[in-house]
Amino acid sequence: MTKLSNIKIAVWVFYSVILSLSRLGYAQTYLFNRADFPIGTYPTGIAVADFNRDGNLDLVLGDTQEGSVSILLGKNDGTFAKRIIYSGFNPGAVASGDFNRDGKPDVAVTNWSSNTVSILLGNGNGTFQSAMNFSTSLQPSQIVVADFNRDGKLDVAVSHNAGTSVSVLLGNGDGTLRGYVDYVVPSGSIGIVAADFNRDGKLDLAAADTWANAVCVLLGNGDGTFQPSTSVPAGQVPVALAVGDVNGDGSWT
Repeated sequence: MTKLSNIKIAVWVFYSVILSLSRLGYAQTYLFNRADFPIGTYPTGIAVADFNRDGNLDLVLGDTQEGSVSILLGKNDGTFAKRIIYSGFNPGAVASGDFNRDGKPDVAVTNWSSNTVSILLGNGNGTFQSAMNFSTSLQPSQIVVADFNRDGKLDVAVSHNAGTSVSVLLGNGDGTLRGYVDYVVPSGSIGIVAADFNRDGKLDLAAADTWANAVCVLLGNGDGTFQPSTSVPAGQVPVALAVGDVNGDGSWT
């Protein structure tokens, strides 16, 4: 066996050992610009915030199959501590925001099988209080957090795997949400985003209509209500959305 072959084998063995350790939860340094951190069996959503207020960004992830929400606290070298698991969920997606206005990031979770949104208030040290659950329409999927009625309190909008609506739940500013109001979209919605699409200073919603191969836009009235949806043709089976000023004309796309 040649010297070059021995080197190749040694490198492969080293890489295999590191990869195996990462799957067991021991990867804390980067190998070839990559480090793996175990998060569960079927991750379905991710959001970023500084949950323990140490200046390092942390992660929150949902896991549908495991029925959990995981918190991975960030370190100042770009790696993450072993995840903290909160059970009892059916996550479709997760989001972060300060729902009770105490300066500590909180977490919102859509639970597709129980038709609820869960709010977990943050303690400011990377841990969270018990979930508060609020009803939505059938099978909530993706979620977006914003102040739709301009009262300084965060609200929630949710898309659905089943049914033909988008649910809006206005926030009370204390971590609780009001009863949901549904807005009809033609044949369903998956991905959802919020932005001011018509530049009137009021936040609007856009949802991916997978069945109609379209994007549904609901213009906001600025009081937490929305106008009837209009559809814009999109590519085949759209499932996720992002917003930005693609052509630099000052309008969101």
